Amino acid sequence: NNNNNNNKPTTKTVGNKIVTKIFENADTNHDGTINTTELYEILLLYYISINQKAPVPPPSREVVNRLFVEYDSDKSNTINMHEFAALIKIFGRRALIKIVTYKFFSLLIAPLLAEYVVHAYYNKESLTRITTLILPTESFRTKAIPILTSKTFVRTLLIAIFVSTLGNAGLMIVNTIMNMSLPKLTSSSSKNNNDKKKNKNKK
Repeated sequence: NNNNNNNKPTTKTVGNKIVTKIFENADTNHDGTINTTELYEILLLYYISINQKAPVPPPSREVVNRLFVEYDSDKSNTINMHEFAALIKIFGRRALIKIVTYKFFSLLIAPLLAEYVVHAYYNKESLTRITTLILPTESFRTKAIPILTSKTFVRTLLIAIFVSTLGNAGLMIVNTIMNMSLPKLTSSSSKNNNDKKKNKNKK
């Protein structure tokens, strides 16, 4: 039994294999290192899968470059497997914070705010008058007004509006706060990165 337990892959082992696989996919010319372009391209693919959980935008090219410079510990203008493993954890943590923020607003704040607005301001007569002015024909009004002026419809509509506005606002605030802690990208770092990229492409 002990031998079987020892042979079972741990969470850390599985995580290392996933990171290694991501790195190998990013290292398009198979030289054991990746540059900022390769990193940015793999992150875009990474965020496509993240967007299945929440509409979280990928990091900007500037953010990628700034974190790249910070984790390029040997200042080679490329990152190796070890540096990539540390860097991908940062991007994973940033993505998780954004997902949690969006879920917080969409699953908790938006429904609560919509319920409060409906409870405090819902007026069926006012909604009926407004809907009557908007809808074109009498026959259509007869069928649509009971639905469009119901509390359920108004609550659902408000939730959708609040999820979109508050969710995006929350993401923007969190993104701004996280970006404030990023190192500044100097012009020399940017130039060295571009030079290294050109040399790598020539090979």
